[in-house]
Amino acid sequence: MKKRKKCLKSTVSLNVRADATTDSERVGSFSPGQEVIITGQVNNGWYRVDYLGRVAYVHGNYLSDQR
Repeated sequence: MKKRKKCLKSTVSLNVRADATTDSERVGSFSPGQEVIITGQVNNGWYRVDYLGRVAYVHGNYLSDQR
């Protein structure tokens, strides 16, 4: 896993998952335009994020570094 910590923005209403797969439990969501703190990158375009103080995962297709 590549380690990095940066802030991106959600481009849609983005599901937050317990693991880096769409089959894993949905633990919450980010609103469009909401800042997402990236704490790492995992397989197949998924990112590890800080979600309410816990480790969770989102797919990178729905994130942007545009301000």
